[in-house]
Amino acid sequence: MINCNSIDVDFYLFFSVQKLKMSINRFHKLELATVAKYMNNLRLNIVNNDQKRIALKWIRSMMTGYYLFIAYYGLFKLDFASISHPTWRNLKNHWWKCITVWNVGLQVRYFLMSFLIDHVDNLPKTSPLRRIVMFGKRVQDYCFITLDVPSSIFVCSLFWLIQTLNRPLFFPSEMSNWIPDWYNHAVHTNPFFVIFFLMFFNFHRNPPVTKAVFGLCLLSSAYIMCVLHTRWTTGQWIYMVIGELVENTPLAMFLVLLTGFIFPIFILLLCYKLNDFIWNERNFKMCN
Repeated sequence: MINCNSIDVDFYLFFSVQKLKMSINRFHKLELATVAKYMNNLRLNIVNNDQKRIALKWIRSMMTGYYLFIAYYGLFKLDFASISHPTWRNLKNHWWKCITVWNVGLQVRYFLMSFLIDHVDNLPKTSPLRRIVMFGKRVQDYCFITLDVPSSIFVCSLFWLIQTLNRPLFFPSEMSNWIPDWYNHAVHTNPFFVIFFLMFFNFHRNPPVTKAVFGLCLLSSAYIMCVLHTRWTTGQWIYMVIGELVENTPLAMFLVLLTGFIFPIFILLLCYKLNDFIWNERNFKMCN
């Protein structure tokens, strides 16, 4: 006599096993398709990244020449001794104390260092100079986030803010007789856009926040000491607008803290988060 219950169980087990095999095969096909798609996307990203690296190297090389020309023109073509204006008196001996000059120096340093790293990076991996390149990249990333970004944004935004509020007090139109308008934009406008271009298209690893704030405070302290030393030795401020705003010591201390530390650190932390968001978001998209 045939046991119907046993036959039902056998058929159930048979079809369950077949269904399981089909599920496993389907899973393997999906997994292989997913892996193949990921590898293809990864290959395309590598090609695109190689093309992007080459393009960025050319751009950095051109920007190196551009900033070297800006530095050369400011050092040897601009005649600061001939400037005769009450807003900028004694600029002949104190031109290098302007924060704009410091910022141009930071830009020149960045692109010269990038130029050297880009060309040394083409050496074989066995070359001992590769270690120097890796160290240079870490220094470059630290200086970019800590010094270059806050300084450029601070200089450009503060300059045009004061220009809008009270141009005759800060940079009167007569200054165009000694400093061309194109050079004014080259040192007070272009760095703002160059910094954001580099942030969006060139990866820079964020340093620890405490080390970044410490480095920025060192730069701010050095410049504030330079300004106060000039005031102490000459009896005049580097920028005449400071003399118009500062009426007493407490207000002077507040302006020093605001413009020398609070505002730059705020810019640093904001761009720190922005840089982290840009590249984390981009890495997330590349991995999907």
